[in-house]
Amino acid sequence: MEPTLKHEDQIFKDIKAGKYRHCYLVYIRKSTDEPDNQKNSIAYQKTEGIKFTHREKLAVAPITLTGFCVDGVISEKHSGFKEDNDLTFTKDGLVQYHIDRPKFQKLVQFLSLGLFKGIVCLCWDRMSRNKGDDTIIRKLMRKGIDVRFVYANYDKTSSGALHMDIDGMFAEHHSRVTSEKVRLTHWSLRERGVVAYKAPIGYLNQGTMEHKPFDPERAPIIKKLFESYAAGDWSLADLVRFANQQGLTTAPSRRRRTPDEMLAEEGDEVEIEKVSRPMTVSNIQKILTNPFYTGRTFGNDNNYLRTNKLQLLKSGVYTPEMLLQEENKLNAELGKIQEKEIISDLSMQAVMADILKLSELLKTGSAYYSMAKSPEKERIIKIIFSELSFSENTLQCKCKNGFKALENRFLLVCDPTGWLSELLVLAQSIRISLDELRSAINR
Repeated sequence: MEPTLKHEDQIFKDIKAGKYRHCYLVYIRKSTDEPDNQKNSIAYQKTEGIKFTHREKLAVAPITLTGFCVDGVISEKHSGFKEDNDLTFTKDGLVQYHIDRPKFQKLVQFLSLGLFKGIVCLCWDRMSRNKGDDTIIRKLMRKGIDVRFVYANYDKTSSGALHMDIDGMFAEHHSRVTSEKVRLTHWSLRERGVVAYKAPIGYLNQGTMEHKPFDPERAPIIKKLFESYAAGDWSLADLVRFANQQGLTTAPSRRRRTPDEMLAEEGDEVEIEKVSRPMTVSNIQKILTNPFYTGRTFGNDNNYLRTNKLQLLKSGVYTPEMLLQEENKLNAELGKIQEKEIISDLSMQAVMADILKLSELLKTGSAYYSMAKSPEKERIIKIIFSELSFSENTLQCKCKNGFKALENRFLLVCDPTGWLSELLVLAQSIRISLDELRSAINR
């Protein structure tokens, strides 16, 4: 029976009043990193957790809260390896750390306030697989929260602490190994030119990465879209109209789960059906600019691998002449880009040389300024600053464009690309400021 909102409000009041301080909660987690591991299924963990509470004579809190627990059992489908890297520092010196798992986060809040006696979990890696959450669990244990594990018993000795450290280390190591295996597999596949992702509209995704055959219904429509656009007589709106008339739709996809659906219990989960939608201008643009249709996929160096030439030729999508023409065109574009890079490098070298000269000249100018008379001092100030003003006994200044690069040099720590691009934009101003300052000092 679903708890009513009024009933849940009363449960929250009872929890805050300390009614369940002598009770335990059971936490079970199904990892999204290992969906096929039945040993750690929700049902298995729940059975083992409840059997453990009966054996140890632990009272489980008889509460049900929507999006949190059912009869004192919290079940969550979430990776225990992923963690938020953001840290927030308060004025009081507190370090705030965000917990990604919503149910685990609420559990930690309740336990930290001492509203429950403890928590029961299958083993350490069901609670956490990252150091951030490890730290939180250990802090709760040091505060006196009774954390019990079905598969392990950590006595309060140095040996018990070592046992806990080892289990935490291996839990995190297991996730790292899994992540590494996935990454290396994808790297190997891309190195061989295998498409490790779903092919776009017009191809069939039949469960293998090595073979992406043409969709007999959609491929002819996609081919017609390219031909019509290449002819130059059709606008994007015309292509959208034609695609929808032919019944072309987007690839079936599921919508994102809502927060309530993410917090749902396993038995209450709703199957989200895949939906195909009519074509839009944005969809057509993506099709026309997708390199996959020209037989190119990304390799590990982010350059294109041309793996489908033979298939494209056999299907008639491309003729040998068209492929050669495209290759010549791409090589010509690449040559222009490389030429621009060379010019840009030379320009950057020149402006960096001017910046160094300007910096050295400012050092000389500082000594000159300290000994100069008032008119010379005023001239140097006008060369460097466009505005000077006092505000609350503080001197406010605004540099001229030629000196902005030196004023903003500290951006190099966080955004070197932004600082370097700024140098090129201000190159002419830097040269003018250099000449003006040199002229003023050498008079």
